[in-house]
Amino acid sequence: MRELVVKELTPSLRDDFLLSFDTVAFADNPDWSDCYCSAYHFTNNKGKAESRREASSLVEEDRMHGFLAYEDGRPVGWCNAAPRSSYPGVQWLMSPGPDKL
Repeated sequence: MRELVVKELTPSLRDDFLLSFDTVAFADNPDWSDCYCSAYHFTNNKGKAESRREASSLVEEDRMHGFLAYEDGRPVGWCNAAPRSSYPGVQWLMSPGPDKL
């Protein structure tokens, strides 16, 4: 069995994050290939190139948070992990939640 290594996303791992979405995430579902885990950060309606640029900026600015999974040194998975307050685009949809108490 291969060992997975999990790393917290940092700006220095931006290229791995982008590579994961460019080649791994939704490889079997091209309709979602512009996701870049961005739906809660900005309206994702400008196409893949613009979504990629905006997601890249969020990672560089340390405003996108989560974890990358690696197998044999290659990114193979992503888990978004952030407080609700990190999602300005959907604050009105969410109740205060436990991180606001």
